[in-house]
Amino acid sequence: MLSPQQPYMRRGCTPSSIALKIGLPVLIVLIIIIVVLFAGVSWGEGDHKPPEVVNLTLVSAENGTFTVSWEKPEGIVDQYWVQVGAIAANGIDDSDGERRAGLCSNGTILMPDVTHLTCGGVEPCTNLTVTVHVLNFPRRSSSTSSSDGVRLPVFFPGHAPEPPSNISFYKYKSSPTETRIFWDPVPARPGDAVLYDFRLCDTSGPCDAVNSGECAQFRTPDTSLMLSSDVASRRCLFIEATTQCAGQVLRSDTKVVENSVR
Repeated sequence: MLSPQQPYMRRGCTPSSIALKIGLPVLIVLIIIIVVLFAGVSWGEGDHKPPEVVNLTLVSAENGTFTVSWEKPEGIVDQYWVQVGAIAANGIDDSDGERRAGLCSNGTILMPDVTHLTCGGVEPCTNLTVTVHVLNFPRRSSSTSSSDGVRLPVFFPGHAPEPPSNISFYKYKSSPTETRIFWDPVPARPGDAVLYDFRLCDTSGPCDAVNSGECAQFRTPDTSLMLSSDVASRRCLFIEATTQCAGQVLRSDTKVVENSVR
């Protein structure tokens, strides 16, 4: 029993008493673990980007539609963000990459269990770049983080033009030695250069079985051609339209006309 002269002292849980109860080494270890856990979360999210997808592959690309696939990487994946960029494959900057890229030009967000994408509406003669990013939502950071992205080039070849149509001959009364041939322009996309190849041939047989060595040949970017009447009066006319895509010549079917001008 305490005497009146002795003040009452309540025992408290001071750091020294905790250290005595659990042992100083154990206390130090616990403090280190807590510091590492809190610091590790902030450092990990601030310094490390999300993982990149694996094996980004072109599955198919035809008729303006392509499909790509990839494998889910190890690590956290909250979403995929797929970007599609496009330029004209013939090297001409038509400043219309969004139209060329088709239906996925504005970007696509996919859930983490979806590892493929199909997009349509791509213009012919187009170079695409498909980029797949991994997105991670904010946990302790302030914003969604994105990986740099894995890129895949995709080439869409051009289409051969339609053959010329509505071919007609006009013989000038004022100049009987000259004849002009007219035709309608073939549909062409912006930046496409269309050339027309002609063969005018004399033959006694069918017009589809002519030796080209016996023909007069011409090439023009215009939709009419002035010729001397003796050449223009040859019985068989063969005309084709050509364009180019990435150095490849694309040729239409041959339009065959039997000339009645004499």
